[in-house]
Amino acid sequence: MKNTDKKSEQYADWSAYLNNFTENRMNTYAVHKADKKFNEKLLSLNIDSDGNYSVFIKQGKATYYYNDVVLEPMIYMAIDNAYSGKQLSPMDKAFLPDAINLKD
Repeated sequence: MKNTDKKSEQYADWSAYLNNFTENRMNTYAVHKADKKFNEKLLSLNIDSDGNYSVFIKQGKATYYYNDVVLEPMIYMAIDNAYSGKQLSPMDKAFLPDAINLKD
């Protein structure tokens, strides 16, 4: 199911979690919509780019791929902790998406 129905509960939850994550971190993170070229890059690495997904990228840090709509705020917290250099708790590690290599 695509996350495009702006009246759905899923869309409302996703939007609220994303907005909450970025609200106080506007100078730290930027959100970009994927384009055809980026989707093709993922496909060249055998990574599904057909459905909903999120990719988290920060220079000098791991790149993380989440293959779905982010509906759990702990995913954002795990990403923030990883990118902030904080020691990751077991809970952070459980929610951290898969690391991928976009440089290939």
